[in-house]
Parts: sequence; structure tokens; C-alpha cells
Amino acid sequence: MSRPVLWIGLLSSLAAAYFVCYRLQARYVRTTSEEKARLLLTAMEADRYVTSKVIKPALWKAYGHDKFVVEAMSSSFGARNVFNRICETYPEYHFKHACLDPRNRRNLATGYEREIIAYFRRKPHATEWSGVMTIEGERRVVVAKPIISKPQCLKCHGRPQDAPQQIRQIYGTKHGYNRKPNELIGALVVSIPLQGDNPSILGNFGLQAIIFGLILLPFILAYAAIVRKESQPSDHQTR
Repeated sequence: MSRPVLWIGLLSSLAAAYFVCYRLQARYVRTTSEEKARLLLTAMEADRYVTSKVIKPALWKAYGHDKFVVEAMSSSFGARNVFNRICETYPEYHFKHACLDPRNRRNLATGYEREIIAYFRRKPHATEWSGVMTIEGERRVVVAKPIISKPQCLKCHGRPQDAPQQIRQIYGTKHGYNRKPNELIGALVVSIPLQGDNPSILGNFGLQAIIFGLILLPFILAYAAIVRKESQPSDHQTR
């Protein structure tokens, strides 16, 4: 095998190794970011569960079903305030109880959140959506789960006249009502920055490739010098 072919094989192997490492690192970064987002979403779901399944029934039992204390009995209110505390440490994280017609208009789905809700509408059996989106110029990992209205939700989200008086006083009777059982009403959406996004990974690996090349350079030059010396005719051959 000729020396040029060997050089081509060596450089091709190095390039292939570089590409494989880059792809593996990119996959690792995305998987790690998704797991962080999924953990945050699970925490928000757990808070909503405790509010709706434990705290609210206990308060209704103690004070009657016609009472509704938003600060203690609203699952979205509770989860949002827990997340606000998380944001004090992780301000780059984002969570939203995104709905198409929410009672609290701060939860109104916009932009990419509507796209995710539309996905759950097209695929009614899907329990999660995850992917990478560019949001306000930043690449972010997004994990979302559908919000499906349950029969017990209709006490507050059914006919406006049947809702507790406190809810009607705070939110009015225009939005967030007339739900039906098992209806898709929105999505719980978490997004976090894609840590070490692809351009950064490429830059890091580019730097590593340069360092690796500098380490190999003396050996390559030494090998080239040996090849040149061996290719020169000896004194015996020139006589």
C-alpha cells in the first residue's frame, strides 16, 4: 500500500472518529437536558396532584363544597408559585400551565405552546411531547404533557352558574368554563436551555481537534523526515 493511501486512511479515520464523538456528545447533551426538564415537569405534576387530590378535598370536607380558596385549592396556582420559588435558583427554566381558554389569562397558550397542544389533539393517545425548539432566539429542550379535563374538574370548570361563588367573583364567568369530560384543554409545558448546544459542542470539539493535531504534529514531522531520508539515494547508489 502506498504512503499517500496510508495518509488518506489516517486522516479519514481521524475525521470519522471526530464526527462519531461529536454525535455522541450531542446526543448525551440532549438526553441530559430532557431528563432535567422531565424531572421538573414531574415535580409540577406532583404539586398539582397534592392540591387537587389531598388539599382541596380536605378543605371541602371541612368548609363545604361551596367554598373555594384559590391560594389553597387551585392546582395551577399552587404549581405556579412552587415554580416561582424554583426560578429564584434556576431563572433560565420555564414552566407554564398553557391552555387554549384559561380562566387566568396569564396561562393563555401562545406560539409554540399551541403547536404542542395541536400535536396532542392530532394524537389523542400521546402522553408526552419532547423536542428541541428555538424560542426567542435560544435553543431550548421542551417537554410537555397534555391536560385532560376529568369529571371532578367540572365542578369548577363546567357550567359557570355551578362554579363556587369565589371563582366567579375572582375570574368572572367568561373563560375556563363549559368543559367536557376527557376534553383536551391544554398542556403542561417545561423548557430549559439546551446546555452545550450543537454550535458549542462543535466549537469544543474543534478546539480538541486542534490540540490533538498539535500533539501529533512533532510525530508527523519526524515521520515525514524519515520518509524523505529513506527516499534519498544512498552514497553507494550514486557511485
